[in-house]
Amino acid sequence: MATTALRNRLVAGGLAGLAAVAGGYTIAYPY
Repeated sequence: MATTALRNRLVAGGLAGLAAVAGGYTIAYPY
């Protein structure tokens, strides 16, 4: 169960990171 919780946390963190990167690129290069 600990592995599942850790995986969920990593997935959530990864999605948040991708969203932040995508937002940064959108602001830096607005096409």
